[in-house]
Amino acid sequence: MNKHSYFRLLVIALIIVACDDSSSSPKPEPDLDLPEQKPTWEFIHQDSIILVDTRVNSGSFEFGTRMRFIKNGHIDSIGIQMPDSDSYRFTVWNLADTSIVLSTQIDVDSGEVKYMMISPIEIQAGDEIRITIQSNDWYRYTHTTNSTIQIFPDTIGDIILIDYGYFDGNSQSYPTEIYQNYYAGFADIVFKPTE
Repeated sequence: MNKHSYFRLLVIALIIVACDDSSSSPKPEPDLDLPEQKPTWEFIHQDSIILVDTRVNSGSFEFGTRMRFIKNGHIDSIGIQMPDSDSYRFTVWNLADTSIVLSTQIDVDSGEVKYMMISPIEIQAGDEIRITIQSNDWYRYTHTTNSTIQIFPDTIGDIILIDYGYFDGNSQSYPTEIYQNYYAGFADIVFKPTE
């Protein structure tokens, strides 16, 4: 064998070794850490929504938003903003049977937006919940141009906000008065999709 033959064999061997991935480390999985979603926060900060009223000590209600999830994931935090400093009861209702999934108190200062970690609530695509606050204080939001225009349903990220509802009184009762042209509160969740 001449020098050129040895050189060709050496080049071929190097090409084969360079193309062989079996000795290389595995490729990392794509980053599936999807961004968290705060549907109420995103909803009230749309250009089409405006704060029209603030009430303090104005009658007690259990009130909040019904929502349907488009993707699987989990809720790992809840949040509120209220116009008066107090301790507020926050409830997560399962819409399959209106049972209570979570009931807890959140202490908040006037105007403060506060999110609180919770034990994760697993969510499947298609699940519906309602989140409510028991309070005599609230902010009221409507459409920017006309308070009679429907603002619900509205899709925010992977969540459909279906309607707003309230129950008149101090008891922890599922809302029975349902509206689609205004929102009162501010109750929110932090949803983290897993797909």
